[in-house]
Amino acid sequence: MKSLNLSTDDGDIEVENIATTNPISLNTDDGDIDINNLKSPSGKIDTSDGDITINKLNSKNGFKINTDDGDIHISMSNFSGYNLNVDDGDIKVKGDSSSDTFTQNKNSTNVLTASTQDGDIKIK
Repeated sequence: MKSLNLSTDDGDIEVENIATTNPISLNTDDGDIDINNLKSPSGKIDTSDGDITINKLNSKNGFKINTDDGDIHISMSNFSGYNLNVDDGDIKVKGDSSSDTFTQNKNSTNVLTASTQDGDIKIK
């Protein structure tokens, strides 16, 4: 598959076993985003009100993930750097904890940039 662009105003997005050669874009105003086994060079994932859960994410050039009101959970990813921010919540990255920001190798080529206004970010 070359690319993946999904958008919805009110509803969940579920993606499973997808590999793309171009960046992906997923967006919902009110709903959860669940991804299992995604391989993409990069991408952008946004929701205004919902949780974002990703299991098995393989990227080359980083991802940008944002939710205004919800949790972000990512497991089994290959990121080499992190730039994470929460306003009201906790950040946990592979055993490390923070209350508002977490940065590590943020100038590397494969960085996860994630933020939530009201929720937690957990990276396993």
